[in-house]
Amino acid sequence: MARALRVFAASSLLLVPLAACSLLVDTSGLGGNDGDASGDGSTTAADAAQDSPGSTDGAAATDGPVGEAGDAGADVVDSSVKTCTPSATRLCDDFDDSMPGTRWTSKDTNRGTITFDAVGLSLPHAFEAKIVGGSGSASANLIETYPSVRANIRCELDLKLSDVPATGEIDVIDFITTVPGAQSYHVYFASFSSTWAVAEFQGRPDAGDLDRITNLGAALPKDSWFHVVLEQASATATLTANGTVATLASLTMPAGTDTSVTIGVTYTSASVQSADVLIDNVDCSVLP
Repeated sequence: MARALRVFAASSLLLVPLAACSLLVDTSGLGGNDGDASGDGSTTAADAAQDSPGSTDGAAATDGPVGEAGDAGADVVDSSVKTCTPSATRLCDDFDDSMPGTRWTSKDTNRGTITFDAVGLSLPHAFEAKIVGGSGSASANLIETYPSVRANIRCELDLKLSDVPATGEIDVIDFITTVPGAQSYHVYFASFSSTWAVAEFQGRPDAGDLDRITNLGAALPKDSWFHVVLEQASATATLTANGTVATLASLTMPAGTDTSVTIGVTYTSASVQSADVLIDNVDCSVLP
C-alpha cells in the first residue's frame, strides 16, 4: 500500500459575519463497496450580487437548474428552496457577496487557483477551484477551522465537475482533524481514477496506514449541477451525491486538537495535471 504525506497548509483570512443563503434541497432517490484507495491514483489505496438573502427584501433566491445523471448535460429546473441561517456552528455561503471567500477562516492554493466569477447555480456566482500542470500534489480550497475536535459534521453543497482526471486522486470535500505529532485524520469525498467514494485516511507509519473507502457505485454527471451531502456522525460517514448514497462505518477518529472543513480541490495526487470544479450554496453545520 502506497504511503504519501497529505499536506494541509493555510493562510489566514479574517472571518466576516455570515448571511443566509439559498440552497437546493436534495430530493433524489437512494442507492449505494468497500475497497482501498491509493495516493498514486489507483483504487486500491488512498493518498493522503451580494447575497440574495442579504437583499433589502430578505427574500431567498430561487435555485437555478440542476443537471441529472444520464440527461446528456441537459438541465432540469428544481425550484425547491432552503434558507441557510448562519450561526456559530453553521456556515452558509453562496459566493455572491462583495468579498467572496472571506467567510472562511483561510484558503490554500498549491499548483491551483481560486476564483469566484463562474456562473453559479444560484446566480450570479460560484466558487471555482482549478489545478494547473506541475509536479507534486496540488490543492485549491477554502478552509473553515474550529478550535476543538468536531465529530458531528454535515456539509451540503451544489457541485459541477468541469474537469476531473480519468486517473489519479482528486478530493472535493474533506473533514480534517489535526493530530499532534502525527499526520492529520481525514474523512472525505473523492474520486479515485474516476470512481467516486467516501473515504477515511490517516498516515500511521508505526501502526500501518488507516486507509478505507466505500465506493459510491454510480457515475456523477459532468458539466451539470448536482447536490452533495457529506455527513460524519460520530463513527459513521454518509455520502449522498446526485441521489446515490454510500456509507462508511466504524470510523476511528483519533484524539486531536482541532477540526477543519475544506471544500474545492482539497488534494490531488501528483499525477493530476488539471482539474476544475465549481461549488455553490454551501451549508455546513458543525457540532462537537
